[in-house]
Parts: sequence; structure tokens; C-alpha cells
Amino acid sequence: MTVTAIRKRLYALLDPLHSGALNSAIIVVILISSASVILETVPGFERFQDTVFLQIEVICLSIFALEYIARLWVAVDNPALRRQYGDDPFRIRLHYALSPIAIVDLITILPPVLAIAGDTNFLALWLLRLLRLLKLTRSLPFLTLLGEVLKAEARSFAAALFLLIILSLFSAAAMYTVERHAQPEVFTSIPAAMWWALVTLATVGYGDVTPITTAGQFIAAVTIIIGVGFVALPAGMLASRFSEELTKRREDFRRAADKRPYASLSEEEKEALEELRIELCLSRDDARRILSEIERSHSRLPLGTPRPTHCPHCGEYLD
Repeated sequence: MTVTAIRKRLYALLDPLHSGALNSAIIVVILISSASVILETVPGFERFQDTVFLQIEVICLSIFALEYIARLWVAVDNPALRRQYGDDPFRIRLHYALSPIAIVDLITILPPVLAIAGDTNFLALWLLRLLRLLKLTRSLPFLTLLGEVLKAEARSFAAALFLLIILSLFSAAAMYTVERHAQPEVFTSIPAAMWWALVTLATVGYGDVTPITTAGQFIAAVTIIIGVGFVALPAGMLASRFSEELTKRREDFRRAADKRPYASLSEEEKEALEELRIELCLSRDDARRILSEIERSHSRLPLGTPRPTHCPHCGEYLD
């Protein structure tokens, strides 16, 4: 087997759509590494830090380093990058190295390596090591769906964040005005009152800062009511966008599958349809339901009847 063939085979195995043993093993290693980081902080486990946890970290770090090098090597077989940069391997690998997920890969292995080289306690770099959980966004396609939804609603969330800042400033200023004489040691300034405003708008209410005047309690009640509605606003936007995105993806799958009956598809076409299902983050139940509906629509047509090209209700062209 040639080097090119080995590289293409490795690219296929590392492809997120390929739910094989290699991707499953990488997910397990990520979870083991993250669990190790968390357990290191448990009292009584300190005695294992330089033995068990150190060995786990070295093994996981070696696997992640090999994975990073392998993904950088096989990046030249990415169809999208080849269409963009042609046959220039340097530009393709540079583009991949600068992608967000590749930067996460590098961040999770580089600081521990530098710490080892400098003979310091790299186990203390727990926060950077926990970033390895972000690597799951590559292996678990449904996390990609969440990222796309957040990206699509970025402007809406930015507007909601701006509204939160404005509301917190007004609430803090109002509370400072009515409470500064009653509690001068608590509401010392508007910035100090913003802590109360933020935890109240977020409906957390730790109770460490509370109004004692009638006017302050009235302002607090209004702030709490606004906070309840404010918390529901981003959640509603996120749920609505999720529903729209899933509906769109189901329709994309339906259009791809509604060519002819599933039973008449070749094995290659069935595999391509399965890869599309994974890429669109559809469950097997969703895919089966859509395929069943398509099968029933095909079976209702008399033998020899051509597929309609326009919708009988609205007249829109059917892809």
C-alpha cells in the first residue's frame, strides 16, 4: 500500500462522519483525560498525582499529539480544502492548522509539553487540559448543530446581552439612589450595586445584598419580574432556532432521499444517505420516518406514473 493510500485511509478513519472504532477510542480518551483532571482536585487523591494521574496524563497527551499530527498530515485529502486551495499541501495544512478546532487541539497539548520540557508541574494546568472537552465538537455532530444555532443567533444574543447591561445599570443606579443612606457599607457606589442587579436579574438572588427600604424592595420586585422575562427570552430564541434548524435539516434529507424508492438505491447511495443523516445530525428514527413517508408516497403512485414536478396545492416546483 502506498503512502498516499495510507493517508487517504487514515483520513477516512478520522473523518467525524466515520463512526468507527478510532473515533470512539478518541472520545473515550478525551473523557478519561477530563475525568482524571477532575479527580485530581478531590481531597485524598493527592497521593496519586505523581503516579496514576501522571501516567494517565502522559498516555493521553501522547495520543492527542499523535492525533494532531495525523490530522495535520491527512488534511490534504479534505475535499473542501482541495477545492479551495487546489493541490498546494502547504496552504491546505496551514489553513487547517489555523482553524478553531485545530487551535484547540494544539492548546490542549502544547502547554503540558512546554511544562514537561521546563520541568514544572504540568498537572496544575487543569483548566487548559479541560479544554479537551471541546474536541468532542468534532466527534459528536450534534454539538456542531448547537454551534451553528448559536452562530446564526449571535446578533440576537448580542442584543439580549446589551439589554442585560442596560437593565443592570438602571437597576443598580435606582437601588444605589434609594439604599445608599440606609446601607452605606453595602451600596457604596453604582458599580458595587451592579452585583446585586446582576444576580437579581439572573434570578439567582444569593441574599448577600438585599434592600431594606420600601422603595428598595419595590425596585427589587420590579427587577425580579424583569429578570424572569429576560431569562426566558434567550431560551425561547434558542428553542425556536433549534426547531427551525431541525425542520430545515429534515427537509434537506427528504429532498436528498426523495429520488426513488429506498429499496432501489445502490449500496453506495445508501451509504451516502447515511453519511448525510449523520452530517445533518438527524436521529435514525427521524431518518426512518422520513424514508417511510417517501416510500408510502411512491407506493401510492400507479405503476408507470411519473413523479409530479409541481406541488398540486401551491404550484411550487418540486426539486
